[in-house]
Amino acid sequence: MSRRKASEESSLELLLDTMCNTFGGVMFIAISLLVIISVMTQDMPQQDEEPADMATLQQEIESLQKIYADLLKELQLKAEQIKLRKSDKTQEKYQELLMLMQLVKEIKLKIEATTLADKTLTAAILKTDKLLAELKKETAKQELELEKLQQELLNAREKLAKLTENERNAVQLSFRVMERSDRAPFFIMMNKELAYPIGPWKSDGKKDNIDKAVIVSSYQYQNSQVMSCKINPGMGIPVLDGEDFSSQFQSLLAKIPPGRVPKFFIPPGSAATAYKMREIMKQRNIYHGTVLSPDDDTPFMFKFTQKAEYEY
Repeated sequence: MSRRKASEESSLELLLDTMCNTFGGVMFIAISLLVIISVMTQDMPQQDEEPADMATLQQEIESLQKIYADLLKELQLKAEQIKLRKSDKTQEKYQELLMLMQLVKEIKLKIEATTLADKTLTAAILKTDKLLAELKKETAKQELELEKLQQELLNAREKLAKLTENERNAVQLSFRVMERSDRAPFFIMMNKELAYPIGPWKSDGKKDNIDKAVIVSSYQYQNSQVMSCKINPGMGIPVLDGEDFSSQFQSLLAKIPPGRVPKFFIPPGSAATAYKMREIMKQRNIYHGTVLSPDDDTPFMFKFTQKAEYEY
């Protein structure tokens, strides 16, 4: 822009210089003509035609002066036109410069806005990626928990099905005799060579209690309270001492409340001990009953009812 402006100013100066030189040349020629004519007039002898020659010279001088005035006027007009053109071009260039400066300013503002928007967008993307990663992590965690809950639900359904099946046989006897009885049972769980009393122990004026030798849980089934019992480790007593009952087992049988019949829950792992125990009870005519367990892990279950009839 500076080079172009300098070139335009240099061209203008050359034009003005040329016009001034031309005007100077014209003036020089006019003055020279006047000097030559004046000298010639002084050297020529006085004749009768002198007035006529002077009138002619005056006309020529006036003509030259008119030409000079016209040239001067034209020169001034050209100078004014050049000045106006220069002023118009300068104003135009100034307007263009202002427009360019405004355009540059707008571009800078747009660049700043774009940069700010880019930073904002980048921050939003980073935040979104972080939230997405956390969401994926939480989703994976919830999926694991869901799988765990589904597995627990499946296990609970299997246990419920097994408990329901066992509940049907909760009071089923492993053998039958010719006699029915309304005497309530006193349950005893067996685990290998040990016995775990369940009860319930009869309490006067109080609710029947379950022995601490077992861990019990209860739930409602068909308007009845079902008790599910598991052995409490370390609370069992030995059943046999050689070929006879142990003293602890004999003491347990003696503590059974009157009117109650010992009823044994026998898993497969206690079959040998249970067989010897029953043989001794038969020899001593001890009234008893048994319930066989399908495996060693199944809990013993019984329910409280208002009216019941048992077989021993």
